[in-house]
Amino acid sequence: MKINTTGISLIVVLLSLVLLFFTGKKNKQRTQSIENNGIETIGTVVNRTQGIGNGGITIYGVWFDFYIDGELIRADQLLEGKKEYDKAIVGMKYKVKYLPDKPNTNSIILINEPIISEYKNIPSERVRILSTYKNAKIFLKKNAQPLDEIKHLIEQ
Repeated sequence: MKINTTGISLIVVLLSLVLLFFTGKKNKQRTQSIENNGIETIGTVVNRTQGIGNGGITIYGVWFDFYIDGELIRADQLLEGKKEYDKAIVGMKYKVKYLPDKPNTNSIILINEPIISEYKNIPSERVRILSTYKNAKIFLKKNAQPLDEIKHLIEQ
């Protein structure tokens, strides 16, 4: 009995596309729910990441944290693209929205809404990140913009 690998490959690709479609739709609905119903707070970008996704496309993301009733919540999120990645400054505070049910997975950081008055606190936030996260020394060196590159923002 001969197996038609072309047919199997086509079925696998089609099933993958359907799964990606529904996953994307579910993620978009979750994000809209958080945007519409989320509780607002302030969070800090802890790390920026970039990697290669399916099809060789570069994907961008951030790790961020925020506090709820004194408890540190850690979360991550994919970004829209390189423009948003470039706006994400490690140690900078931005508006965050979250749902009380599982805030670590039901939260978003709004990179287009930085807390301007917090630019001056980027250096001290980076010190906090170093003392909070085990591998911070590595990812700060690799992914954070050097302070001299963002000095004009800090000195506002």
